Amino acid sequence: MRFRATLRGRIRWGPKDLHVLERARRGVLGGLLGLCLGLGSGCDSEDRVVGSTARYRRPADHRIIVETVVEAPFDPTWNGLVQRLSESPFRISASDKASHFLVVEEARSGGEPRSSDRPSRYVDCGRIEGSFTEGGRTRGFEYEVADASRHVEAGVGNGARELRDLSRAVTLAARATLHMRPDGAGRTRLTIHSRYTLSVETTGTTRRAPFDAGDPEAERRPLELSREEARFTTWTSAFLAAPAEPGEGSLRATASKDSGSPDGDAAPSCRATGRFEGDLIALATPSS
Repeated sequence: MRFRATLRGRIRWGPKDLHVLERARRGVLGGLLGLCLGLGSGCDSEDRVVGSTARYRRPADHRIIVETVVEAPFDPTWNGLVQRLSESPFRISASDKASHFLVVEEARSGGEPRSSDRPSRYVDCGRIEGSFTEGGRTRGFEYEVADASRHVEAGVGNGARELRDLSRAVTLAARATLHMRPDGAGRTRLTIHSRYTLSVETTGTTRRAPFDAGDPEAERRPLELSREEARFTTWTSAFLAAPAEPGEGSLRATASKDSGSPDGDAAPSCRATGRFEGDLIALATPSS
């Protein structure tokens, strides 16, 4: 025996019912779009796909020279170096000829991505290579971590997908102590010890990604300022991290030279390129 039930008539939807259905529709779309963002894969409707990728390339190995012998007596070598430093971008912050040392400082600010005064000449923090996809269009971006940059990325915040326009400003403070001493008849030995502090400030705006291509663009909101820094020497490297709290010292951001971040998603690490030391040696040995 089989039973058959038939439902006849028309279903009437009231305003309240339509509102519930619309909320459900948007909830489903939001979940699907979140899946697109999380998996980095395409969905059925390209105009609703939003996502970004980023890959970190670790710093290269650099040959660094920190000592040289100048084929000239101490006095003319010292006097000539002081004169040439006064005519260069470097600043002498301390000196004591009797104690055979000079302290030289250099500040570089990469506030603009195309600035010629780029910190990446003196420090290497690796590169970021990535892409941003919205509405079926993909744009690539890449930048030196030690230099200023501007790019767009997608993320999840406040329970929704967000599009973030980011601007990074980078400053570098380099400080070198130059030790000079007579080295036999008519020769002077120069040794350099350097310290670096790289600071990164990230600002920008964020907006919620639209559910549909026809949805109006959400209002942009400013992002909270983010600060990171790395402190290291000629022979060490350091991870970029939030500045240490008072009393913590600098060990929080310091790593050994050989423990730099591998390629991938790890935090960027910074190290010297050797050009700061090389520029100072060149000033001490103009005829070589």
